Amino acid sequence: MQLYPAAKNPFWTLPLMTRLRHNPICSLVFPCPCQDADSLDTSTGKKSEGAFYVWTADEINKVLGTERATLFSEVYGVKSEGNCTLSPRSDPHNEFNGKNVLMQFKSLSAAVSAAAPDMPLERAEVLLGSCRHELWGRRAKRPRPALDDKIVTAWNGQAMSAFALASRILPAEQPPPKPCFPVDACTPDTYMTAAVKMAEFARHNLWDASTGRLRRAFCKAPSAVEGFADDYALLISGLLDLYECGGGLHWLQWAVQLQETLDTLFWDKQGGYFQGSGTDPSIKLRLKEDYDGAEPAASSIAAANLIRLAALLPSGSSPSSSSSSSSSEEMQQMSYGDRADAVLSG
Repeated sequence: MQLYPAAKNPFWTLPLMTRLRHNPICSLVFPCPCQDADSLDTSTGKKSEGAFYVWTADEINKVLGTERATLFSEVYGVKSEGNCTLSPRSDPHNEFNGKNVLMQFKSLSAAVSAAAPDMPLERAEVLLGSCRHELWGRRAKRPRPALDDKIVTAWNGQAMSAFALASRILPAEQPPPKPCFPVDACTPDTYMTAAVKMAEFARHNLWDASTGRLRRAFCKAPSAVEGFADDYALLISGLLDLYECGGGLHWLQWAVQLQETLDTLFWDKQGGYFQGSGTDPSIKLRLKEDYDGAEPAASSIAAANLIRLAALLPSGSSPSSSSSSSSSEEMQQMSYGDRADAVLSG
């Protein structure tokens, strides 16, 4: 979402928002952590990897018809022998013979020049959108992979940020993206409503008001596992984005409360935040991430949050560890400057 204003490419961000809002399993607007790679292949009656997502050329032709399928196949590299043949590593177990993974192989202009040179690009774009929509509808009838539908506090915070930022960033882009599946035209309120739903759910189901502490996850009920530092940091970040995008002052107030709990439970006097609170006597060693990997480290997100809180709150009222965290992060940058992308980008 933060890349969108620079990239100006709605297909990089909007399809994700669409999928989150149209999740067929979660009735509310929450990202599910993962799903299986395997699902039932109705043509064989057996489970196989990628069965829900791959297509044969015959299936594409049957759904779209010859004219549209020709252009679609040119753009997405659909072949009768399958397109998982780019290298020996593409299909090492020969599971995708005759199957196609839909990925854009050619630009629209190049595909039109090859398959339909007389077709205007604007019409081709609309045609591809209708193709994607029909294939999406057909795919929805297939047996779905098993889904892990628990709600993880940290990831809920990240999705909250995405929707809150979408409510501010996307409507500001001129001209606005045209509806062309999976990009759909949404008002700012659509995204803001989703972000608020996430925040309300977290407050009512992932937070114990009597102790001020978060739970790690929710699956039919709040988990018994207490929240980790990244749950606090990423939820606080989401709440700050929600407040700054017009969600309401009460979300900022809750963010401050959570930051105080994070400081109390996880702050290391040597700098940064431990991952666990230290309240579990069975855990003898408290670990602390010092770099951003596939997910940002709690200390990186927390440092960025503290900088934002210091700017938002009156002087002297921001959480107590703000100055110490900032100085600690500066020292960490000397050794791990290229590993703390979250605080540098914040």
